[in-house]
This record gives sequence, structure tokens and C-alpha cells, in this order.
Amino acid sequence: PALPSVRSAIGARRALDKMGFSTVEAMLSEYFQPIAPASMRIGDLCAGPSSADSLGLAAIGIADGQGNILGWHDHLSSEIATIKQALGQLTMAWRLGE
Repeated sequence: PALPSVRSAIGARRALDKMGFSTVEAMLSEYFQPIAPASMRIGDLCAGPSSADSLGLAAIGIADGQGNILGWHDHLSSEIATIKQALGQLTMAWRLGE
């Protein structure tokens, strides 16, 4: 389905509420097959711990197939970063293909 364009964490929270989802993980689980993070393949999506601001927004990344995650990081907020050996911090994952 088409997803709304959001420009802030509060806008993302409002969009999730409007769509009827309590968390980003719940939304992704509606559209993609949940899997164990340890079984991720290249291109699968994964979630890290939710933000500390109590908005229920998890950090979402893409598996690189080598145990690292591609995604946004607080320390590099202007570009996508490779987050090394993040597997132990992941809370959920989803398979995007067959």
C-alpha cells in the first residue's frame, strides 16, 4: 500500500496511528513475513530497539548478508551508515523475498 510522506518522528507516529498500528514492527509484520534476525539474508529488513522518546518508533535497517546493517545512525544522521555486527541488538526481522 501507499505510505504517507512524513517529515518528523511525530509525523511518523501520527501516520502509524492513522493506519491502525501501535508500532513500526506491527506495520512491517502485516506486510512481510517475520523471521528470526539470525536467519536474515541480504536485503531483508530488521528492527533495532525502539526510540527512547516513547513514540514507539524502531530503528529499521537492511541486512547486508554479512552480519552488518545498513541504516540511519544517530551519529551519522545525514547519511546511511554501515552498522557493524549489530545482530545481537536486533529485536525483529522480516523476509522481503522468497
